[in-house]
Amino acid sequence: MARGRNRKKGKRTPSGQLSRAGKPRDRGSEAAEVKASLYGTDGTDALGRAYRFGLIDLEARDSGRAIARAYWPIFGVGPISCTLGGQSAGSSHVGNEDQELRSEQWLNERLASVRALGSDVRKAFDDLVIDINPDCGPVWLDRLIHAKRTEGDCDNRDLVKLAQAVTGLEILIDRLDRAA
Repeated sequence: MARGRNRKKGKRTPSGQLSRAGKPRDRGSEAAEVKASLYGTDGTDALGRAYRFGLIDLEARDSGRAIARAYWPIFGVGPISCTLGGQSAGSSHVGNEDQELRSEQWLNERLASVRALGSDVRKAFDDLVIDINPDCGPVWLDRLIHAKRTEGDCDNRDLVKLAQAVTGLEILIDRLDRAA
């Protein structure tokens, strides 16, 4: 019979885990704390940051995130290359080609409806929804959020960009409502 490692000493909770009572919780760097205080759990993408400051509504945030989640596995560059990603999105599975084709077709239809609104709308939509902006960006959104935080004036060009991105999101919401 194999011996495992020795059990760590210390107080335990009723479930048997080590108790963390009285120990300080690591909250990350000061910048991470500031970000968490501003955005809560919505600070990881541009849609969440825009939602937290009232620039888009909840339905627009969730619809945009659904499109972004669908976009990257389909149009991302190559398969995930790590020990855990051997048979993941980006590489073809036998038997899943039909599902992948339907997903790509679904996404292409939605992106075509945004593209039909014009290149300016598609660019603003891509800035807000598709492009990966985990900490900051797009620049026009950062300026709008700063203006909201400081109660300053917003640049009209930034407001136009936001309106264009929201127009793209609204057409997707309309399409999702009609499909339901």
